[in-house]
Amino acid sequence: MMKYKGTYLKLFSIMLKKYLKEQYGSEVTKKALKESKAIYKEMLEKVDDIGADNPMASNIYSCFVFLAIWKAAEGAIDVESFRTVIKRFMKSPMVSKIMG
Repeated sequence: MMKYKGTYLKLFSIMLKKYLKEQYGSEVTKKALKESKAIYKEMLEKVDDIGADNPMASNIYSCFVFLAIWKAAEGAIDVESFRTVIKRFMKSPMVSKIMG
């Protein structure tokens, strides 16, 4: 079980909200972001702990944010359009600066 770190979920949710609203509207966005926290925690409980010092740990935490939001939407977010949202998010000036 990996330790829950709310930082990834909170930070990504704040930055993703704009793109999710543009693509899916306020209702779907609100529902997905609200219910994603419980799903995110559940996912972390099911994965083996690879150690906080492992460089791949941040990838797991980051990836699980996207998966939790997608799963929380319960089919309202399709894979292709979500791919577009993630690409726009990753190319945003703030994320580009953080990710280098």
